[in-house]
Amino acid sequence: MNTRKQFACDLAIRLVHDQYGDAVGKIFKQLCSKGQLSLPDLIRGTGMSAHMVKQSLLILIQQNCINAYLQPGEETIRGPRPSVYVYEALVDRVLQIIRYARFLLHIRDEAGEVAEHIVAQLLQEGRLRMDQVLGSVAARMQKPQEEVADSIRNTFISLVQAHYVERSAPCSLPPPAIRPHPNSVRQRKSRTAASGSEAYAADQAGAMRSFEEVSFDKQRFKVPAELALEMFAATAAEAGAAAAAAAGDAAGSGGEGGEAGQKADGDANGDGASGDGEAERGVSPDGDASPEGAGPAVGSKRGAREGGDELAFKAAPTKKAKMRAGTARPDVAAPGAPARAGGGGAGGSGGGGGGPSPVAEPAVVLWRVNTDEFNRRFRHAAMVALIREKFDEDAAAVVTAMLAAGRPFEGSVKEERSVQLSEEEVEATAQKLVSGGTLKSLAGVDVPAVLRTLANDSFDMFTHVGTGPQGSASYVVNSQRIMDLIMLKQVEAVVKCRYDAAGLRVFRLLALRGQLEQKQIADLAMLPPKDTRELLYRMLSGGFVMLQDIPKTNDRAPSRTFYTWRVHLTSLSDATAAQLYRAAGRVYQRLKHEMEKEKELLGLIETARETGTVTFTLTTAQRAAAARLKRVSEVMEASLQHLDEMIAIFNDF
Repeated sequence: MNTRKQFACDLAIRLVHDQYGDAVGKIFKQLCSKGQLSLPDLIRGTGMSAHMVKQSLLILIQQNCINAYLQPGEETIRGPRPSVYVYEALVDRVLQIIRYARFLLHIRDEAGEVAEHIVAQLLQEGRLRMDQVLGSVAARMQKPQEEVADSIRNTFISLVQAHYVERSAPCSLPPPAIRPHPNSVRQRKSRTAASGSEAYAADQAGAMRSFEEVSFDKQRFKVPAELALEMFAATAAEAGAAAAAAAGDAAGSGGEGGEAGQKADGDANGDGASGDGEAERGVSPDGDASPEGAGPAVGSKRGAREGGDELAFKAAPTKKAKMRAGTARPDVAAPGAPARAGGGGAGGSGGGGGGPSPVAEPAVVLWRVNTDEFNRRFRHAAMVALIREKFDEDAAAVVTAMLAAGRPFEGSVKEERSVQLSEEEVEATAQKLVSGGTLKSLAGVDVPAVLRTLANDSFDMFTHVGTGPQGSASYVVNSQRIMDLIMLKQVEAVVKCRYDAAGLRVFRLLALRGQLEQKQIADLAMLPPKDTRELLYRMLSGGFVMLQDIPKTNDRAPSRTFYTWRVHLTSLSDATAAQLYRAAGRVYQRLKHEMEKEKELLGLIETARETGTVTFTLTTAQRAAAARLKRVSEVMEASLQHLDEMIAIFNDF
């Protein structure tokens, strides 16, 4: 286990332990250290009772901390091996707990207070049915459910359309294919994926996706038919009531309501798609805990071909389909209706048409928050902030439009490049965002000129890729290149903080020129040789530079050896990410220690807050302790949020 993964697992184990207790934390620690394990393996490894292990697994799956897979049975020499459930820890998902406050702030600013309540309830409970969402959100809003049901339902559907909320994956999915280590396959110089090469192994791993995974991807963001019909029926009733009040004719209003209801039925049947089933919560025949839903599934932005094999994929959507992506109707899953893969979307929903699916719509659908979509929005915001800092507000607005147009077609958070967009498509998307209030007015801004300026920049953040279908120029955003520049900027800030301006000058020189000797560094950086030598060895001990020896003879004598210095940005990014995880773990541990030290005082204050009455008097020492705890907790929480932003840049983005 590398250093970054070790520190990440330590922080995730501490979060689970503090959130859900000792027993659950022990199970999660076993899964982090051993990988995929079955129920008997967990019982043997932890020494806990079978009942306690099952209950802990149920809590972890309910809170989306682990994935549950069904390992299918197979024939062996000793006879048939039965199917068994295996469990896998989701370290990256658990680490999102620190980011929950940022999620809520983002969704409140974008979708309003009702959406914030829905996301907050799902983050608290893990995964819920739709009726549970209605009841719990209404209770959170302190209003009768009948009064706010329509608002909650409509907001929930909009969140599913925007991919902020997704269906929980069923526990019947098989374990993902294990990709071979890059060092275990032979390297070939041919451009094609030859047998035995790393590219060939990656292609084979992608082709081994099971039918269940493909089926779930197609209905991951589909709205159940009954939920869509309830929304359409409520809309039709409101329209009928308004018409009756205006015209005073009950018969006319009834006709309008009937037409609206028929239109709702037609829309639901037209957009219907049957999805795969999800297992009910319970215990598997071999004694494994098998609650419904088990973690996120890896998505694909391509759908199955019509009338063909479900595992066959077709080409990406056309330009017109891309432009219609923002205004398309929500995908609706109707039982018994012919399956049709919905438009490609963030997080990997399927796209294109599909044949009839033999998998029935599940009786119970559990919903959870799609953290990948939040991270994708945060990644785009970081990219736009860098463009705004380097260029101007107009360039940031154009990049915002490009990212918004290509967002539905991103299959993962870490996309290297955006989809190809022409100047007309970027300008049309920008106008839509201006009309929706997302962007300020772009009156007087020449969008093609801004795109040409961005493409001609020496940092290679944008690329001109040719001519579009209407004869205009087309461009792509080099997302990974922009993220590399953001990471380099953060590393340079750390170098300047530790080694002053001279260290930053040496670091930039090595990053720009490659390998240099010590005398060359001293001359180019305009530093004394003695100071240069001391600075380089200090940076070497900190892991910011690397030393390479080039011997002239086989005995590697120091007097006959060249020593060059260089900067390896990939290794430096990994080391920085590991240190960020380590620092976040220490800050979190310090915060919990301070809270535990003043446990009695916090208990008194919490009791008074719940009851609304104060039955005690704080002494002078207790008041000073409360003021100190408040000051320390604010500093620790702010530091933890800042570290989480850096962790997201170096790991999730």
